[in-house]
Amino acid sequence: MKFLHIENKDKRRWLPALVILTAAVLLSFVGITVARYITRQEGKGTAEADNFYFTSDLLREKEENACYYVDPQTKEITVTLSNAADAKRVTPGTITYRVEVTGGTAVSGSGSLPGGKEEKAIVSVSPDPDAKELSVTATAAPYEESLSAVFKLALGNQYTVEDAAGNAAAVLTITCTDDRKEIPLTLPNQVIPEEANDRVEMGSSGYMYKSQGKGIYSLVLLKADTTQDLTQKGSFADQIVLTTEP
Repeated sequence: MKFLHIENKDKRRWLPALVILTAAVLLSFVGITVARYITRQEGKGTAEADNFYFTSDLLREKEENACYYVDPQTKEITVTLSNAADAKRVTPGTITYRVEVTGGTAVSGSGSLPGGKEEKAIVSVSPDPDAKELSVTATAAPYEESLSAVFKLALGNQYTVEDAAGNAAAVLTITCTDDRKEIPLTLPNQVIPEEANDRVEMGSSGYMYKSQGKGIYSLVLLKADTTQDLTQKGSFADQIVLTTEP
């Protein structure tokens, strides 16, 4: 059997050239990889530099399908817009916004939120006289962001209180059919909510229950006067007012 034979001097001539060629090929691939990596990093850096926040207390991103029940006698709905997610996450540039309403009208439905610090804008929405629901959409520019919600003029939420005279506590059950929001809670004298429930806050005008959206929630009510019987039930749109039995 014959084998191809290469003299030592030919090996010395070809080996450096082969090494150089191999290195050049490897470097070309490495160069491509590094270039792509740097490009991705630069793109990521740009995205992080352009942080943008357009938020609202009631309006949500379209896919969340935010929906609220509002007292049919309501003459005005207040919506808050902001350029921040919180005090530390603020849009650096100025945002202009426009609010469009179906089934009603908006007061101060357009304006701007200066960048650099947390700013808020209050928009008042009034339903038409014969409206059954309102659709509210806020659009921001120059960034592409849209927030919206539907407000149904009906008492869609329910509450019940289970209690009896002699009990030291009653149980309030809330059935929410709308999106997350704060619900004012008015309680009779000598009745307070349990402190362990972190969904209840004490505000300047009374207690506020922070609903997390559609669902059933329970709250224990402590009674200083055990002769009271708070048993009752009812429908509500945006606040709960409890009374004592006559």
